[in-house]
Amino acid sequence: MIAPVFKSVGAKCSTVTFICHALRFSFVLGITSERRALPQVEIVSPGLQGSAALSSITLAGPAFESGVELLRMNYYRKFGVNHTFLFDNRIKDCALLQGNVQNMLAEYYYEYLLKSKTSGTNGTVVIITPGCIEALFLNQMAAGWNILLITTTSSDVIIKDKDKSPTWINTNQYPSLYYGESFYQLLKMNNWTSVFVFTDESAVVYYSFVSRQTLSLLKLKHVHATSVTYSSKIGELNFDGLLEEFSRRSRIMLVFAQPPQLRKLLLAAHSKNMTNGEHVYIATQPFDHKIFGNFTWKSGDESDEVRTRNMNS
Repeated sequence: MIAPVFKSVGAKCSTVTFICHALRFSFVLGITSERRALPQVEIVSPGLQGSAALSSITLAGPAFESGVELLRMNYYRKFGVNHTFLFDNRIKDCALLQGNVQNMLAEYYYEYLLKSKTSGTNGTVVIITPGCIEALFLNQMAAGWNILLITTTSSDVIIKDKDKSPTWINTNQYPSLYYGESFYQLLKMNNWTSVFVFTDESAVVYYSFVSRQTLSLLKLKHVHATSVTYSSKIGELNFDGLLEEFSRRSRIMLVFAQPPQLRKLLLAAHSKNMTNGEHVYIATQPFDHKIFGNFTWKSGDESDEVRTRNMNS
């Protein structure tokens, strides 16, 4: 197990106004006399450093900082707020965070309880994080400890089961749990009964995560899906071989890869006369951001004109 690093930043949190209301109802707040110590809210945010995911502490941290400043300004007579970013610089991706987050959180939580007991602090721990793919693991801990868990990105169907998720709240109207539903509905709308799913495991975590969500849902809905995965960091893929397998299995391909791999795929498809309208290639990005790359046909080389025509597929 990787040992966690605690970075405590007094008065740092999220900007979401909802947090203020959620925390307000986490306590029975009465009129506190000046002689009586205010209850303390200890917000902990497990996460990643760096830009491997848009939900990383590096990118989401400023919003957390603004949010706690707002909490302290509006509720300073009711409770005090402290915030801890929980991370380890050796954890570089969401998968590694998922495998270590419970150990990190447990070490933090029981150390906090020990300090609170020793100092006589009247405090409540709250977990607030955008979440990557570790939300289920956080929910297990929060449910066991009966503390509030707020995620702003990731979710799971188990959030609807209040026996297993009694304290879990998600603020996203369309969380990542439902990404696969978009692809399923697209297939259903066009009466496509089979699909070929191509995934680059070396792409940013969004693609591998959505690929797994989609494949799981397609299986549940009895849609025939053929899945091929590879890692562009390990070596170049034989796109000709991939396309031959694709043409035997389906006419519809879901591409979970970043733009450079998509452009290579379409060039190979063009050379095999597979961009004439008989095959469909579906690729997405959640929104425009440099982490996803240049999601257009342009590479600035002699193949741009060919790719322009290929995008019609």
